[in-house]
Amino acid sequence: MGECILAKTLLMIGAGIEQTIAIQIAKRMGLFVIALDKNPQACGFKDAHDHIIASTMDPHEALKAALAYNKKRRINGVTTVGHDAPLTVATIAKALHLPGISIRTAKLSSNKLLMKNKFRKDSVPIPWFKKIKYIKELKTIAENHSYNIILKPVDSTSQRILILIGLLIEQGRNRPPER
Repeated sequence: MGECILAKTLLMIGAGIEQTIAIQIAKRMGLFVIALDKNPQACGFKDAHDHIIASTMDPHEALKAALAYNKKRRINGVTTVGHDAPLTVATIAKALHLPGISIRTAKLSSNKLLMKNKFRKDSVPIPWFKKIKYIKELKTIAENHSYNIILKPVDSTSQRILILIGLLIEQGRNRPPER
């Protein structure tokens, strides 16, 4: 795109469908918008003033790319919407001395085990949970609890991978019952 003389520059982490509306709104607000995504065909790139090809889930790769871009045009803000990349946003914000959540807060918000341990330490009411590493541990827990168990990965994939484990282990099944 041509040279833009807009005063403030916003770096949007992610350029997928989830970020497209936010990119459009930021542009209407008069911001120069840079979208960062590892997919060279990301749909949000067409709405942004400029783009950076880098992984949104690798904070160090994204930071390196943002720092290089910042040398040619100052980045005044960094954000994301609809994307679980708080560590990337926090890493870039800290390095560029921009407002944002701390690295610690980003880690707590993206690692469910760290988050739940912090909640427990600070007396925030939460459901029972336990870290497990082996199927044997899961089987023991399932055999000793009369209620269904939700197994969630500790990382940000938990919204996409949610496994209901209940009677399946007790019944020796390896897949959900047919409906």
